[in-house]
Amino acid sequence: MRIPTQQRLLILMVACGFLILFARCSGGLRGGGEGNIPPQWLLDAGKRKGCSGVEQCTASIQKLPIAEGNLPRYRKAGWTHGVQEVAGNPWFRTERHTVQPGHGKEVDDWMWTEVPDMINVLVQNELGTYIVYRQEKYAIDGETMAIVGGYVKAGEQPQTAAEREVAEELGRVCAKMRPLGTYVVDANRGFGTLHAFVGEKCGKKKQTGVEIAEADSEDQQQVVWDAAQLQAALLEGKFREVKWSMTIALGLMTLQT
Repeated sequence: MRIPTQQRLLILMVACGFLILFARCSGGLRGGGEGNIPPQWLLDAGKRKGCSGVEQCTASIQKLPIAEGNLPRYRKAGWTHGVQEVAGNPWFRTERHTVQPGHGKEVDDWMWTEVPDMINVLVQNELGTYIVYRQEKYAIDGETMAIVGGYVKAGEQPQTAAEREVAEELGRVCAKMRPLGTYVVDANRGFGTLHAFVGEKCGKKKQTGVEIAEADSEDQQQVVWDAAQLQAALLEGKFREVKWSMTIALGLMTLQT
């Protein structure tokens, strides 16, 4: 059956439209990720930093600063074959890595995301009970229980950040800030590094006017629990973020040994 000329033209136009849409979408995902990214997140081409080839990427590990601004840069010797920055702002950076895991097949679209290093602190007061929060968070439906947390500032040591956050959020100083370890948030995609702490015998400090003005203004309600109440809430899933739960579990085990 012969298709009329007008119908053939219409079919051709629709087909071309689909091809253009597919090219834009696939280019956005595989060609740098710029298809639907807000313009303010796109990294200026002249400022993008990456590497090409396993030798260059491995050699660059020693030259990379621990952090540029707030964000670290990650390469794994022998595994990272290439890095292309895709998007970012002061609080995150997404990169497209070319990775060969061990002796496996090379993957050229391994997405990697950096955020600033984080701290969480399980705070024990001078009476031996624990101070936690009831609050809401954007990624959690409804209320959740939480503990002290925040980002490590550029050039700041994790323990200093932990002490600062306890002072800002609770107006307290801890007699001892005990490290519980350093942990990658996602073993394959990054998403930052957590430094966990338990603060022992944290007493109230006299705050200056400047400290009061700079105090954390997040909407949250303080709750004080003893160890049994805290453990029960933990096991009931009331701390609905994995980093909080891990820090509490490690803190309780550390203080009970």
